[in-house]
Amino acid sequence: EIMRRLRKHTFTIPLFLMAAMASSPAAAGAQETFYSQATRTIIRLERKVPSPNGDKSKTARVAQGTAFFVKTDRDLFIVTARHVAENDYDLSARVKTLNQDTGLTEVIELRLPRNRWVFHPRGADQKNRYVDVAAMKLPGIKGGRRVTAFGYLPANPASTDNHLPLEDPSPPEAVVVFGFPLNLGMELSEQRPFGRAGIVSMIAGEKFLSIEEERKRRFFDERVFLADIESQPGNSGSP
Repeated sequence: EIMRRLRKHTFTIPLFLMAAMASSPAAAGAQETFYSQATRTIIRLERKVPSPNGDKSKTARVAQGTAFFVKTDRDLFIVTARHVAENDYDLSARVKTLNQDTGLTEVIELRLPRNRWVFHPRGADQKNRYVDVAAMKLPGIKGGRRVTAFGYLPANPASTDNHLPLEDPSPPEAVVVFGFPLNLGMELSEQRPFGRAGIVSMIAGEKFLSIEEERKRRFFDERVFLADIESQPGNSGSP
């Protein structure tokens, strides 16, 4: 099912994913702010490594990139960039959830096995770069907890739960990126996505945008677009 959906909708640019935000994620409560919802929709992907102090009983967390939740009428997915997910190790994320029984925010750990990622079927060849999208279908979250997610309901475009645009943005449309850049020049006491604003500056429409990789020059997909926006390592996979 996800392969069929991904064949039709690609949203990539060099380094990170971008989706123009048509409206806020599905509200958990009428008074909840957009940013509060965003902290449960957009997550930081991490890799667990041995503790740097040599204590084998402990592990450290290394940030790998950003991901976000997308819901359909039946299923919940996590979406990120392929170059973030395609590794020989598993990823995890600390996710803020809303406990519907208590009304309190709780943090759970989401484990993301490497063999459950699904990549866009258009892979790389001598002339073309792969489409930089990865997705994973998630089981339900137990215990009355829930996250917020961007709604994707192409069969019902008028639905108020449809948050991802069904048409590609055009210059100079305004966009916002929320993610987890690795170096903000400050210490944060907890994970919170960092937002930046910009505009769509160019759309491809054909294979004319290319970069050099592994000593080969490869074209990006025709639906790639460029955004005039500040980004850093760690924003890979940001919505």
